Amino acid sequence: DLLLAVPEGWDRSIAQQGIWGTRWTDPGDRSAVLMTAQSVEATDAYQALNLAMNAARAVTRGYHPVGSRTAITNGSIILAQQQYQFTWPYQKPGSLWAISRDSKICLVDFSGEKITSDQISTVGQWIELR
Repeated sequence: DLLLAVPEGWDRSIAQQGIWGTRWTDPGDRSAVLMTAQSVEATDAYQALNLAMNAARAVTRGYHPVGSRTAITNGSIILAQQQYQFTWPYQKPGSLWAISRDSKICLVDFSGEKITSDQISTVGQWIELR
């Protein structure tokens, strides 16, 4: 039920553990990763973002949110976003989205050393939950 834009030519794999199910990586830049979690247990999209960010802080040195959290809604669907940055082992920007519809909540995470704000914007514009 989760639809999103994946950069052309990226390699797809299935995660073996944790909440992240599907993972795509850029074959030319292994730091660039797009991941999805198809089913997250949380009360809403905002709590799902908090859970994912707290988990990332616990296992990733130098992880911190950047800027303000944003959200859009059409009444039945909420898409919340928080941008972040890693500082170790290298500078790596990223963005985390939580999308909810009724009681279904999914996460999308996109990060990479060389990703651009235009790429983050494109991924964010093409996240859909049916």
